[in-house]
Amino acid sequence: MKRSSLVVFLVFLAMLIMSGIAAAATRTSSASGLWSSSATWGGNPAPTATDDVIINGNFTVTLDVPNASCLSLQLGGSTLGTGAGTLAFTALSHLTVSAPVVLGVTNNTPGSVTMASGGTLTCGGLIDTRLGTWTAGTGTVEFNATNTEPKTNVIQFNNLLISAGTTTLQRVTTVAGTLTIAPGAAMDGGANTLTVSGDWTNNGNFIGNTSTVTFAKNGDQFLQGTGTNHFNLLRVSLGASINNVLRITASQFDAPPGFVNLVNGQLRVSGTFTLANTFLPGPGVNISVGTGLWIDNPNVTMLGQGGNLSLRGLLRLTQGTIQAGNAADSSLVYQGTAPQLTVEGGVLDVAGRICGNNATAILAYTQTGGTVIVNEQGSTDAVFAPFDLGVAG
Repeated sequence: MKRSSLVVFLVFLAMLIMSGIAAAATRTSSASGLWSSSATWGGNPAPTATDDVIINGNFTVTLDVPNASCLSLQLGGSTLGTGAGTLAFTALSHLTVSAPVVLGVTNNTPGSVTMASGGTLTCGGLIDTRLGTWTAGTGTVEFNATNTEPKTNVIQFNNLLISAGTTTLQRVTTVAGTLTIAPGAAMDGGANTLTVSGDWTNNGNFIGNTSTVTFAKNGDQFLQGTGTNHFNLLRVSLGASINNVLRITASQFDAPPGFVNLVNGQLRVSGTFTLANTFLPGPGVNISVGTGLWIDNPNVTMLGQGGNLSLRGLLRLTQGTIQAGNAADSSLVYQGTAPQLTVEGGVLDVAGRICGNNATAILAYTQTGGTVIVNEQGSTDAVFAPFDLGVAG
């Protein structure tokens, strides 16, 4: 009886497996319409997680459900000259594709995606065979497997989530919203420029390689999370106001010497990670008008360099150490009428002197705490004192 029962069970299991295989199919759009409508798929049921999906050229399929799924997705068919195969997302729609999404067919129809109204696409990556248009809108793209992003066309994302595997960038990439790297996931910047206009949350691993990451929000922005951040070049371009701040609060952060490029706004280095490095390219260091550097981490030391630190913008110290210069007469020199030097804590160690570049330069100097050391390596100037505020203001 036991053997007979086992045989019956195995036959039943085989039938279930075969029925599952039989249920798998290729769903090809026969008209523009809703994902959930059988009329869109030639009278067949809407695609399921075991189905391969093709959206033919000249058709737009609108995703209208919050839990759609398919095995693979190809946008664009094999008929030449029929226009783009387009997938359009609605606000609360979500499509999960087990494989990378194929955009277009070589020498035939292109593939297009529009997320103008929002929605979420979860997939194993993108294959750009022939891209039509990509509209990021207010949507979210999630990559859940190791993939290499397309090289041939610029694809702009709104929100980008790396939930698993490693995503490698091959060209200029723009994230208009937030960038999130989940625990266990990674992003490799390659040799490209990645521009992010929302908050950066990395709980996995970022490999900067030789890339440039530009933080470009016209407002305050955060670089946060518990993951590892291995930056190459970090560019701060935060709109027209010096009061816009990129704040680093990440648990782990490192970068090579001279890794900061200040264009507009402030970089505030907070958190508790340990870093001793030159921040700005040298040996002559420049903080321009409209830019600022704020050290607010007790374990961070901005190392001095051989030339002067020229201050036209803002230098602020709350915690940690800032070294200006590393030899005699290598000084912190303020210029113009807009520079600000604020010391609230920590140690400001100036190898030479704090002085203006001429007799008319004005510095807004505020000290409410901390220690300021001047003439640490020596000052031989016969005009300016080691601590020289020559003009009121």
